[in-house]
Amino acid sequence: MKDLYISDLDGTLLTDNAQLAPQTACELRKMIDSGLDFTIATARTAATVTEIMKDAGLRLPAVLMNGAIIYDMAKGRYLRTETIAPEDVRSIIEYMYACELQSFIYTVEDDVMTAYYEKLSTDHMRCFYEERKNRYNKRFVQINSLYDTLCLPVVYFSLLNTKDRLDPFYRKVCEIDGITVVYYRDVYSKELWYLEILSGKASKRSGAEFLRSMLKPERMICFGDNLNDLPLFEVCERKFAVSNAAPELKRAADGVIGSNMENGVAEFLKREFYENK
Repeated sequence: MKDLYISDLDGTLLTDNAQLAPQTACELRKMIDSGLDFTIATARTAATVTEIMKDAGLRLPAVLMNGAIIYDMAKGRYLRTETIAPEDVRSIIEYMYACELQSFIYTVEDDVMTAYYEKLSTDHMRCFYEERKNRYNKRFVQINSLYDTLCLPVVYFSLLNTKDRLDPFYRKVCEIDGITVVYYRDVYSKELWYLEILSGKASKRSGAEFLRSMLKPERMICFGDNLNDLPLFEVCERKFAVSNAAPELKRAADGVIGSNMENGVAEFLKREFYENK
């Protein structure tokens, strides 16, 4: 493998309505069928990625949930999951209750992912739940207490709220040594932020490094738009920000390409792929 191209999804490859444009899907499939080595690195889960990318013809493993999961897109199975230590899960939940917050807590057991929740405490959580359950057939289970997940293999916490509500919790969980905390603005709302927690062994960087060891490309080339893409940029030989990207990502990039609404990633790939054929 000469070059491996890795793209973020939301705000990068997807349009502002969180969809893969038909033109983008068609162009990606043509290039992949002709030999392009392409995959994704995203905060999304296998359930949503499989549905969103179904027309693009992805064949290579993908980095999901900010690196907590490596997923075989061709065979539909989990290749690697990084779990959070039970003592860290307990500390996270304690801080969450102290800050009067709620979260979706994800586990993977027997190749099945489940999102557990105690209550849908905000309209934002309710919308997240309804969209994922109805559109992507994601598996959700309500529990009496978040502590009920202590005996389960937890891979991910996902919180969506306003920054002023999340900031105190963010400061507390950053004191835990064994985890990775990813904190960034929701690309679909100016007022909301995501705070996601995963194993300290997991990140988009570690996911990309896993792909490098598995696929052995000469170079990795990536695309992104948000702060959670910075770890991916650290490990790739070439990195590009879409024009709608956060300023921090543009500063870390080798160049800026067209926006997510201008088919920026696919247009870049077309130029590079067909020129090198």
